[in-house]
Amino acid sequence: MRFVAPEAIALRGGVLMTRLDTDRINQPWPDRVMVELVLEDGEERELVGHIGWIEPMPAQTPRSWGSDDRTVWIRPITPSDRLEPDNPQHAISGPRLLVTLPNDGSGTLHLGRSRLPLRWMDLPESMPAIRVGDRVREGVLEAVNAPDLPAAHNPLDWWRWELIAERRGLEPPPPNFESTVQRLAARQVSGLWRIAMERLTRESRGVAARCRDLLTETCQDGDVTIAAWITGSASLESLLHLLLDPKSTDEERVQSALSWADERISQIAWINQPFGPDVGMTLANPDQRQVLAEFIWSTGNDVPIGVRLPPKQVTRTRIQRQKIAMSDPFSRMDILNVIVRKHVQRFTLGDHVIPLVPPGTVLGPFIPSLTLADVRSQTLPEARTDRTTWLQVRRRDGHWEIYIECLLNPGPETADKTLPKQFTKPSDMIGIEAVTLLLSRSGAKTNWPLQRIAVSPHDGWRRYRSEEPDRPNVGIRTQPDRWLATVMLPDSWIPKNGDSLLLAAFRTHAGDDTFETMTTPCVPWDLDPQPVYLDPTAWDEDDEPSLRRAGSAR
Repeated sequence: MRFVAPEAIALRGGVLMTRLDTDRINQPWPDRVMVELVLEDGEERELVGHIGWIEPMPAQTPRSWGSDDRTVWIRPITPSDRLEPDNPQHAISGPRLLVTLPNDGSGTLHLGRSRLPLRWMDLPESMPAIRVGDRVREGVLEAVNAPDLPAAHNPLDWWRWELIAERRGLEPPPPNFESTVQRLAARQVSGLWRIAMERLTRESRGVAARCRDLLTETCQDGDVTIAAWITGSASLESLLHLLLDPKSTDEERVQSALSWADERISQIAWINQPFGPDVGMTLANPDQRQVLAEFIWSTGNDVPIGVRLPPKQVTRTRIQRQKIAMSDPFSRMDILNVIVRKHVQRFTLGDHVIPLVPPGTVLGPFIPSLTLADVRSQTLPEARTDRTTWLQVRRRDGHWEIYIECLLNPGPETADKTLPKQFTKPSDMIGIEAVTLLLSRSGAKTNWPLQRIAVSPHDGWRRYRSEEPDRPNVGIRTQPDRWLATVMLPDSWIPKNGDSLLLAAFRTHAGDDTFETMTTPCVPWDLDPQPVYLDPTAWDEDDEPSLRRAGSAR
């Protein structure tokens, strides 16, 4: 067993964390080892080293807005953990040694014959007071699952809790993780950020406040406060490295932090409706000032559209599709550019209407709720394997039907609720194992949706708030690892005269408040699935198979 790094930062009175390696890759790792600290005066002190394992963050259920499944976390080592040099994840995964250091620490650390030089730093008691005015902290920030807080399950993100607490004038919550390894890791990472922010605050309070704001920003979506801070391990680690670089002068450190802040964009945007004649988009502006967002299509000669984003608010808007794209229902991919100040975000959009063609159009898998990290990285989350949901719209025996397939955890059954008698909003289904279908047609004079159908493997099915006399024919079948359903639609529900069939669907689960939607994800605090536009007339248009045209989205 040996150290890997040529040097490590050592926090007096804090925790050291460093990577380990071994030549005995088939041997189990111990959960702790004894290490020796040799002080500068030659004194030797024996310290206890705990060994943890860093790996990609496992999928969390439920997902919170502040969680990030694309980062890493640390857990206690297990007898089955092994180093795999040929595994691509070896660069980030593996064992870490965590050691509590004395207040008067100095010198080097020794593990057997392996020696680790240390760069010693004094650990501040807390995050520096960057706020202007009263610096007294009253109360403690509560570590709960909320849209305006980080996920509380990752010790490597605990530094942000301390920074948020400082901004809100509160004491940070203690890192009460179950394992010693996780508590030590939370202290170590938080200690590095304390030093980094203390240095920057001492040299430029204004630049420190700007970086702090980017790392802790929030805004309002109605009566819900949501996080809007910078995410991404690479971006955060680059700032931490700049602030702790021993080769930088004070002035260089300030300029580097300022450059880092200038390269970030506070505002975030995501698409909540990619289908139909208009693109639905949500934008959040956590800044204290109003900003202008411009929307420009990459092709076509349309005039750019400008939308003002109020400060500290979430704004929803709709952008009309290009006429050239609308004229060809299966045309190509369109790119919508969203420009805020000097920053450009690009969103790729496919067909505005999906053709229903034999043997049936598959829609799925359903997508879990978005996180801030998903939005910042413009990526879509994936459902757990045992919660995967698919839906197919097909024509069988002269009638249109919707086929549903839902995978389940084959473990012990979870107590389930019955379907509600009243359906006023999609969140009424939270906590119930069910798939809910919302249907309408383009050109309908009544509000969306016209039809609401909930299907449950435990409680059959219900139709809600429908004035049409025709009823669907629903069949439900359960298997050990999944449940299946077919919903045959009445002919009167199928649009005529070239209108589109509008279909939205979402799945909820027994025992928790998670959900997945088709085919565009929602945010955790607003289950509002938007419909897919489907073209039933395409089914009979081509009896002969044909190649898709160049540039087609599908």
